[in-house]
Amino acid sequence: MNCAKTEWVTSRRDFLQRTGAGFGWLAFCALQTQRCLANMGSSKEAQNPHHTPFAKHVIFLMMDGGPSHLDTFDYKPKIARADFDPSPFEFRAFGKSGLRMANIFPNLSMHADDLCLLNGMYASSGEHTAARLGLLTGSEMIRRPALGAWSFYGMGTENEDLPGFVTIGSSGGVGVRGFSSAYLPSRYQGIRMDSGLGIPFLGPLRSKDVQKSQVELIRDMSRRLEKEDPRNSEIDAVARSFERAFAMQASVPKIMDFSKVDKKTKESYGNTLFGRKCLLASRLVQNGVRFVQLDLSGWDHHSDLPKVLLERTKEMDAPVAALIGDLKNQDLLKDTLIVWGGEFGRSPRMASGGRDHNNEGFTMWMAGGGVKGGIRYGATDDIGKKAVDGRVSMPDLHATILYALGLDAEKVYEPWLENDASLRSSPGHAVKSIFR
Repeated sequence: MNCAKTEWVTSRRDFLQRTGAGFGWLAFCALQTQRCLANMGSSKEAQNPHHTPFAKHVIFLMMDGGPSHLDTFDYKPKIARADFDPSPFEFRAFGKSGLRMANIFPNLSMHADDLCLLNGMYASSGEHTAARLGLLTGSEMIRRPALGAWSFYGMGTENEDLPGFVTIGSSGGVGVRGFSSAYLPSRYQGIRMDSGLGIPFLGPLRSKDVQKSQVELIRDMSRRLEKEDPRNSEIDAVARSFERAFAMQASVPKIMDFSKVDKKTKESYGNTLFGRKCLLASRLVQNGVRFVQLDLSGWDHHSDLPKVLLERTKEMDAPVAALIGDLKNQDLLKDTLIVWGGEFGRSPRMASGGRDHNNEGFTMWMAGGGVKGGIRYGATDDIGKKAVDGRVSMPDLHATILYALGLDAEKVYEPWLENDASLRSSPGHAVKSIFR
């Protein structure tokens, strides 16, 4: 296709926009942003693993706003002696491992022996938007592919009827940047889903006969266009996007039909929006989706922390515990890495009953996917202000997640124009010692 042929491109856009469910049109728009000649058709479905994978799937639970590590998973008995503010919640030892955490997680604490607490996390920014982008893409400022896009790119997909990367919800308030493929081929961008509404803009379910006729029409037009411009891989890619959209129209409603889930499992997740997100994440992984990311907002507690944090943990506790238990029952936890955490932590000093931002030290945790359970890795200082041992940056976290999937962050790259676009200029170092 010649980019200078404006009228021809416009008519083709009209054709795509008015045909089918509209999802192919969205895919085509994404392709257009990848430059006039999209490289989607020439990209590999998956790279060869650099080592034996520990996990096949990732569920990334983003706690948007910055949870207070000092009141959840980072026990600091000496903080009061240093004239700072201790947690209003009691910390107790849970499980056979005796892992210490606040007693505000009655359900999650039952899975203490599955958790690996990363107590030495730190981030480059203490500002929400920049830190969220760092958490999701590894870069606070430069446009980079989301971690889910890299995971899909490196591992491929297990189910051609479903996307390899799904985001459920708002992606931490940063919009499409939180699930963008950036300079990777656009097929690796995350597909946004709602836990109650399915995929926005996917459109109503068409009959098989209608779908077949539409795909045949698109394929016929594609063959004609390919004769005019045989080097343009974008033409076939658009046709394939329609086929994927039609397949998703049939497969997604089945996954979102929670009536097929047994009553006890549904009740364990609870009847809340976040509970439905977690249940949907489990269903997607069960059906082969490679990377699922979902969020729970409301962790920015500058005031009235004892009350609002307790409300938030009550909303989170049962669904996350149910997710772990559900995956165990499906024998999928060993193959699924669950990652929990926010963009930063909170300060050791309270003001107005809350804690301010603190990116110098905080906690995230992992479970499943070959990670050792019932352990801590790293530590903050005695007041929980700064990571001092086993320090893990956001690039390190991403490298660790990719390591779980069998990928070396320093070797994951995409041939792009004249240069090899790598994971990032500083790919981070995987924390290998936390794996079995």
